[in-house]
Amino acid sequence: MLGGSGRRRGLLLPPAEGTPAARPRRWGSDAKGKASDESLSQWKDGLCDCFDEPEICFWACCCPAIRWADTVDLGGLVPFWVALAIYLGLSVGSAFLGEALLWAALAVACAGFRQEMRRKFGMSQSGRTYAEDCLLYCCCSCCAIAQEARHIEEACRVGHPVVAADGGAVNIRREG
Repeated sequence: MLGGSGRRRGLLLPPAEGTPAARPRRWGSDAKGKASDESLSQWKDGLCDCFDEPEICFWACCCPAIRWADTVDLGGLVPFWVALAIYLGLSVGSAFLGEALLWAALAVACAGFRQEMRRKFGMSQSGRTYAEDCLLYCCCSCCAIAQEARHIEEACRVGHPVVAADGGAVNIRREG
């Protein structure tokens, strides 16, 4: 997962430009592929559009800690290993201790990072959206993780400033 520059690469690399596997951009973008601000003021896909990108769905369902840590790292919120430790610590802790409190703490923590992602992309945020995000992580965390991952992956594809300001994540993702 390390690129030649020592920077960790994302889980998914976009297909090379011009290949049949390259997906058309679904966000509003200009001729150079830069996403417009209006197109980023809401989530890229719906919550239940998991199967639009099967690899992301697989990671979100089978390895949610890794997928979530990669997403928050690419979004410039928290380094990968710190995010992984947060998710695994609360997740494994709740499993071994049988504590609903740690499970709820995981939902609250993930919802907090989701709110920060909303802020960075200029989405609406309020106490209501925070409560919705907490409930979402309590009821279907895999769907929330996949939705966030699709959003960040698309931001990487179009070179959005939220991910481009991360010190080269976009450039590394476009290599070979």
